[in-house]
Amino acid sequence: MTISWCLTKQLAVVLSGTLLFVGLQGCSEKRGQDLRVPTDAQTYQKDQLALQLPLGWQVIEDFYPDVDRRRLNVVTPIGSSMTVDVFSAEQTPTLAEHFANYMAAILPPETENSSRIDSGDMSYGSIKGMFAGVVLSEPYNVAMFIEVVPLRKDAKQAYFIFNTPPAQKSEISRHIKDIINTAQLP
Repeated sequence: MTISWCLTKQLAVVLSGTLLFVGLQGCSEKRGQDLRVPTDAQTYQKDQLALQLPLGWQVIEDFYPDVDRRRLNVVTPIGSSMTVDVFSAEQTPTLAEHFANYMAAILPPETENSSRIDSGDMSYGSIKGMFAGVVLSEPYNVAMFIEVVPLRKDAKQAYFIFNTPPAQKSEISRHIKDIINTAQLP
């Protein structure tokens, strides 16, 4: 089975974010600090999309994989990544569909029988989403915690996908609600 170029690229972003964590573990001066303080935030704004991101989070791609979807890929200094998919409301998959499509895109087909995945519903107060804990065995040896959180504003639907090494989950989780609540969709 051949994975399309876009799906292969998404797996590369996920795995590179995880590998970046290994390389930068312990190097971040901001580790353990509360980055939600406004003076420690940065704004990413382009083409009517605006996000308040913690310092050190970097948008590495902002593109349109197809005519009805915009995608941002963001990496953090602790090895996590965030993908934001923005759809026009009439072309939006459901949360369950987007979650399933994302999981199918990032998991190599050959890992189907050798990976462990636990998944379910999650929430940050009134913000509801889905999660998956993934452990890939040889040759990948990667563990990830994935959260998919929807945001609907006006005629747009966005899905925020957080991909985090399990040891860093609490560090990233404390930013999710703030990122979602301050997001401005085009």
